[in-house]
Amino acid sequence: ARSLAPRASADAASAATALSWPEGAGAAEIGTTKATASVVNLGARGEIATGLPFLDHMIDQLTSHAQLGVSVVVSRDGVASVPCVDASGTDEQDEAVARAAGAALGQALAQTLA
Repeated sequence: ARSLAPRASADAASAATALSWPEGAGAAEIGTTKATASVVNLGARGEIATGLPFLDHMIDQLTSHAQLGVSVVVSRDGVASVPCVDASGTDEQDEAVARAAGAALGQALAQTLA
């Protein structure tokens, strides 16, 4: 009888290496809002702290479903955000946070996938 179980790769380490991409990093600044981001292929979840809990959640979902180690940290007026803490400000401040985080993450992903 034929087995339906998947065959183990003779060289699983080289197969994983063949599927990996380089790491990426990005940074963006909008007014007094600064964001940094990094992406590691198949890496562990990094620190996600934007000051906007829903944005933190959505970036975390990207990390989980894409199997990327994503780290995004936003600072406003020189003060770094803390994970899972709502630091919402005015609509304009929150928009600057989202734009800076998106730009930094976009740069990091572009480097990773280039």
